Amino acid sequence: MKGYPKTPYDMLTKQDYEHLAADPRFRERALADLQRLYDIDDEYVERVIELADPADPESVDVTERIKNPGTRATHRSGFKNHAEISAKLAEVREKEKIIVIK
Repeated sequence: MKGYPKTPYDMLTKQDYEHLAADPRFRERALADLQRLYDIDDEYVERVIELADPADPESVDVTERIKNPGTRATHRSGFKNHAEISAKLAEVREKEKIIVIK
């Protein structure tokens, strides 16, 4: 690998994170980006029902909160859910604690 990908963290795949976490040069950054991916809360989104009246500066859009009909960031990256990301974070952090004695 020539360097850390320039792709945004939420566009990297599960396989990318596995390779990056295995490389000591990129492990810390990969874990930080994986944590950021875990922290994304995109299960629900807001849908505009009625736009604000442009003539009235105090009016606001009327919205409702709905389940995200699109592809969530975790799924786009190849993870099934947040629990799988959490498990991957724990796995990599546990491997860091292992000391090889020769």
